[in-house]
Amino acid sequence: MSWTTVFINALKEWDETCTDKRMKIEDACFFLGFPIGQKTPERNMDLRSLEERINYLVNQEGFVEEFLINSLINEMSNHLNREINHLGEAIINNEALTKIYEEKHGEPSPQIKNLVERIKNKPYIYSAEESIDVWNEIIQREFSLSRRRDLRNQELLKSREGMKAFMERVPEEERKKTIGEIFDKYSE
Repeated sequence: MSWTTVFINALKEWDETCTDKRMKIEDACFFLGFPIGQKTPERNMDLRSLEERINYLVNQEGFVEEFLINSLINEMSNHLNREINHLGEAIINNEALTKIYEEKHGEPSPQIKNLVERIKNKPYIYSAEESIDVWNEIIQREFSLSRRRDLRNQELLKSREGMKAFMERVPEEERKKTIGEIFDKYSE
């Protein structure tokens, strides 16, 4: 199993486990895909398109899969935590926006008013906390130290097999050269 497969499965599990979340899996895919170059006009991104983008970056652009997945884990964690960590600021900003809107239009905006009421609501906060807790529990289990070691070992075995197949194409008399010289000559 690859780093990408474990990560995509972790996202699926998070989506299925969170009972009352504020972010759909498509939103998570959008927020995760955008920083890695998934520039699509619509926000209807899914796990499949995110996985395809990751695979493209790893297989075509040469990104190190472990690095990329660790970055995406951190991005998801940061995104979930930002909502709680900046809740007070969001309330203040939206209340100020409500006043500006009311001064300009003579009545409060129902959308902004509903948003302020929703983010001040304790069930909203509890839901945000649950979403973070579920994510952290899944990541701690799926990317534990032993699981990471297993994933690295699998990568090493795959690269060893690839190197073996490559070296079988190199004539015996050429194998006395340095690896750099061999790659320059035979990797084209």
